[in-house]
Amino acid sequence: MHTQPIADVEFIKQIQRLQKNIQVYEELAEKIRSAAVMDRSIYSGEQDSDWLSINREDYVQIMEVLSKLDLWKPWNQTIQPRITK
Repeated sequence: MHTQPIADVEFIKQIQRLQKNIQVYEELAEKIRSAAVMDRSIYSGEQDSDWLSINREDYVQIMEVLSKLDLWKPWNQTIQPRITK
């Protein structure tokens, strides 16, 4: 019976974790690419041209995929107060 060295097993596990992360990033990229976005600045009374609108369901799907990635690490972030004019 042939067993792999521990370093090889750990390396394989790391590659598998990275492959799963890549799949989530690919899913996220597809959700963002296919999201319905509208430039509402062409309508009177809307925000200035710096703003875009995104379909709510598309936004929810993007956030669901994003939640699969452990990027935010909110426990390491400082909440900044909103700047108001």
